[in-house]
Amino acid sequence: MTHIKLAIDTISTLDDPYIASNKGSFILGSVSPDIRAITKWTREYTHFVPLNVTRIGSGTETMFREHPKLIRSLSPSAPTKAFIAGYISHLTLDETWITKVYRPYLGDIDSFSTPVEATIADRSIQLDVDRMARTYLDNQVNLLKILENSESNVKIEFIPSKLLTEWRTWVETYIQQPFSWKRLHFLVRRSHKQNETAQEQVELFLKALDVNLSRVYARLPSDCIDLFGQESIAHATRLIRHYLY
Repeated sequence: MTHIKLAIDTISTLDDPYIASNKGSFILGSVSPDIRAITKWTREYTHFVPLNVTRIGSGTETMFREHPKLIRSLSPSAPTKAFIAGYISHLTLDETWITKVYRPYLGDIDSFSTPVEATIADRSIQLDVDRMARTYLDNQVNLLKILENSESNVKIEFIPSKLLTEWRTWVETYIQQPFSWKRLHFLVRRSHKQNETAQEQVELFLKALDVNLSRVYARLPSDCIDLFGQESIAHATRLIRHYLY
């Protein structure tokens, strides 16, 4: 939901009537790098950079280098342009999180008692930011209406049209599910499948959630999350204008 919230903010910043008229396609694009949740594609295939990325914009640069037809096939009013713009916003947000939040404040594994604790710290902050975004969106936006048929007329060479429709349906189902901190179990399991104590550590974290979450936030500057959002929008806007205008 964080990707969708910041995508909507980016649409407002762009102030482009063509993008605004294809808001659904933009929002669908803003979550589509995570389509690997149903395809099991590698992260590098959909995000175009590994997790050790160091420069914001690297994923977008690689995407257009590997798929140069994307730019040539875009027209100013095409839903595909809005989708690609949203896709850029997702890549940018992830790279901003990695370089501006995770690596400087949560990436020093040695500062945690265990690698699992380090993962719990990062994922719990991500989940809390997602919770806040969900609360805002639930009160302000009818996402199901916006996403309706949002994949129509979107042509992306590295995502088949039929699969994109399946993904849009998956996203619609996901956003209707209520928020739950139990999702932290899943997020940590992905990184520590072979660690038999990982889920026990998650459960201990959740039993004293308020205290433990406060301790994680104490590792970050008080304005870190706000700056992350502002920088994500600024970088996404810059890259979208550079490549699509």
